[in-house]
Amino acid sequence: MAKKTKTYSSDYAHPSTRYWIDLVVTENSTSKASNTSNITFDLRARSEPTWDLEFSGRLGYIEIQVNGGEWKRIASSYTDLAAWDGDGGAYNKRICSVTKNIKHNDNGKLDIKVKGYYDYSNILISHKWWINAVSVIGTFTTTAISLVPVYSASISNQTAESITFDWKSDIPLKSVSYTINDTYKTKDAKNKKSGSITINKLTPNRTY
Repeated sequence: MAKKTKTYSSDYAHPSTRYWIDLVVTENSTSKASNTSNITFDLRARSEPTWDLEFSGRLGYIEIQVNGGEWKRIASSYTDLAAWDGDGGAYNKRICSVTKNIKHNDNGKLDIKVKGYYDYSNILISHKWWINAVSVIGTFTTTAISLVPVYSASISNQTAESITFDWKSDIPLKSVSYTINDTYKTKDAKNKKSGSITINKLTPNRTY
């Protein structure tokens, strides 16, 4: 699959500072077997070229809320990003970054609310001090995963009174079912990708 990327950008911390943050979320891959997406969260501080500015940074962090659950902090840093009068440069520097495997719902879908935060401090513009924290929030929808199993079964052993089927699946299964003489039966698959089913007490020379 192609990588899916979205960037969430804050407003300026203050109209005169020209500094803000970007939270870049990238879905690197999906796994049907584990029903997960591998996702990178990258929080950055960015600026336009500027003069007459002194600032340093303090705490930055990334938080996520998975499928409506609790907010959890997944990365943080006390990164010091410093710029001084006369630099005149533009900045695009990492505050913190993390890559995680995140599980989808049982229906194969995953919605993540993302939050980035950075506390700018000691911002001096025209001899006036400003202390500004800046944050950004958004929702990232991952690629849906089809959880329909690719399933196969074959006879591995047969006697006059029993028959054994070996089964395989490309994803773990909760149960495997079969019908014999219009009777529907279910066997616990124990969340495995392979197993066997033995049907006993069969009658020789009878069709089932």
